[in-house]
Amino acid sequence: QGVDSDAAVVAVSKVADLALLKVDKNVAGIALVSKEAEIGQDVYAIGYPQPTIQGMDVKVTKGVISGRKGLGENDSQFQIDAAVQPGNSGGPLCDSSGKLIGVIVGTLNPLANARINGNIPQNVNYAIKASEVAALLRSKSVSMDVPRDSPSNVTSASSVTALVVVK
Repeated sequence: QGVDSDAAVVAVSKVADLALLKVDKNVAGIALVSKEAEIGQDVYAIGYPQPTIQGMDVKVTKGVISGRKGLGENDSQFQIDAAVQPGNSGGPLCDSSGKLIGVIVGTLNPLANARINGNIPQNVNYAIKASEVAALLRSKSVSMDVPRDSPSNVTSASSVTALVVVK
C-alpha cells in the first residue's frame, strides 16, 4: 500500500495463473503457511474489489475453505466462500495469523451458471494454493525467509497488500 512504482514481470506460471513481479521499492512480504489449509478453516480475502466503485481502501472479507479443489477438480486451487469481486484477483487469502494460504483467482460466473443450470450460485470463489506460490518462488530462487516484523494478523497483512494497476 502506498507504493507507486513500475513493476517488471520476473516469472509467470500459466498453469497456476500466477505472476511474480519485481518493484524498485522495498516492500514487506507475507509469510506462507507451512501446511495446506483444511476444509472449514476461516480465511480472509484481502484486496481492492472494484476500486473505481468501492474506493481505493483495502477491503477484507471473511469466509471458509469450502473445498480442497477448484473449478473442474483443479488440485492447485481451493474453493472458498469469502466474498470476492473483480479487483480481488491476485490478492492474498490469509489465515487469522496473517499467513498466506493462497492467492485469489476468481469466482464462478453466476450469470453463466444460471444460463446453464438454472440457478445462481452464491459465494463460490477460488484461490490458488500457497504451495503453488512457493513453487513459483523456488523456481526463481526467491527467498521465502520472512523478517521478524512480517504480518502477524489479518490487519497487518492487509496493510502490506497493494493494488496493482496494469497500464
